[in-house]
Amino acid sequence: MPRGRVHRGYGGGIDEPTGPQPDQLRAAYEAGDSIRTLADDTGLSIRRIRDLLAESDTPSSTSPSVPRR
Repeated sequence: MPRGRVHRGYGGGIDEPTGPQPDQLRAAYEAGDSIRTLADDTGLSIRRIRDLLAESDTPSSTSPSVPRR
């Protein structure tokens, strides 16, 4: 139940998610964009991009010649 308080930066109603959706990132990643490119284009961290890709069940494309840390 609303209590009549006004909060700075919130105009009321339902907050819609902003920024790229996981499915959009997955499509760009599968089209050949690198995680670094996606991070640079969206302004998100590489960790956040990886988390969003994992959320959309995107298979990772790691090279077997490059060990992961």
